[in-house]
Amino acid sequence: VAPVERGPIASFYVATATLEPEKIATVSARVTGLVESIAAEEGDKVKAGAILLRIDNDEYRLRVAQASARTTQLEDQHKRLEGLVARDLAPVEEFVTVQQDLASAKAEEDLARLELARTTVRAPFTGRIVQRQVDVGQTISNGTPLFDVADLDPLLARVHVPSKELKRLQQGQPVELVVDSSGTRLTGKIFLVSPVIDPSLSLIHISEPTRLGMIS
Repeated sequence: VAPVERGPIASFYVATATLEPEKIATVSARVTGLVESIAAEEGDKVKAGAILLRIDNDEYRLRVAQASARTTQLEDQHKRLEGLVARDLAPVEEFVTVQQDLASAKAEEDLARLELARTTVRAPFTGRIVQRQVDVGQTISNGTPLFDVADLDPLLARVHVPSKELKRLQQGQPVELVVDSSGTRLTGKIFLVSPVIDPSLSLIHISEPTRLGMIS
């Protein structure tokens, strides 16, 4: 016999889940050319905007120079005609035509500079290179996959739970994760409860201090 006391009580729901990156993306080529150099290898941690690969850009630099020369020529012609039209020494139609040609030339120059910039491939976000798919000297085209980049910090654990357990789960609720291979214990929290309920399953997202997880 003992006196009745108020104390803590807890209930647990145990499930299995696979840890996965919060973000993963395949970086593809945006122009055609020869792979000149590779600046990142599998396993390397890269920051957003870091250079991953360079494509031979000689042809693209020449296109920029050609477009720039065309723009400069039309700018001079536009400036000269502007003065003549102001003094009624040149037809307005000719001035309008040159004005339109100049706008088109500037657009072509901008496009040439954009293609030149795309010969330098950069990381879309901070993460790790999980796969490199090309080699130096390889000819690639627009859309060729180059790298797979994943953001491993944080990590997500997508856990399916019965709908009857949902009322016990709340965003920010602490969660404990145990790695099967090593027995390592990780602490996290519920980051997101999916707003869509499967008749047979529900999904929750779990997160941890340096990693993110999800339960729905």
